[in-house]
Amino acid sequence: MDTLFGHQHIGRDTVQPAHGVFCSLPQYEGKGRPHMNSGLIGKIDKAKRYAQERGRMHVKGLKVDFQGENDSHEVALEGGQWRCSCDFFDGWGACAHTMALERVLDGMIPSSAITPMLAHAS
Repeated sequence: MDTLFGHQHIGRDTVQPAHGVFCSLPQYEGKGRPHMNSGLIGKIDKAKRYAQERGRMHVKGLKVDFQGENDSHEVALEGGQWRCSCDFFDGWGACAHTMALERVLDGMIPSSAITPMLAHAS
């Protein structure tokens, strides 16, 4: 895999970063390496630092298509409360899908969205 700053090249002028958002490559000036604007380099460094500082981010709402083992489920976080289209969630108010997202979003979701039994699990 040919990469630029950890991004996968999709086409001549497009890359797909690990987070899945497509973006354009910097313009090439002749042959060889692309010309990188110093402002862009600074933003890339800042983004890497921000990604490590999870407390900066506060997720207020979210919709996810979650591919479970048996089916795809719609999971949402709205007003600090989870919803999931799976049958288990209807009876318990939590499920493997919501608890997995709680772990992925650790430190970025409101305390009201944390499943009590998960709050004490490691």
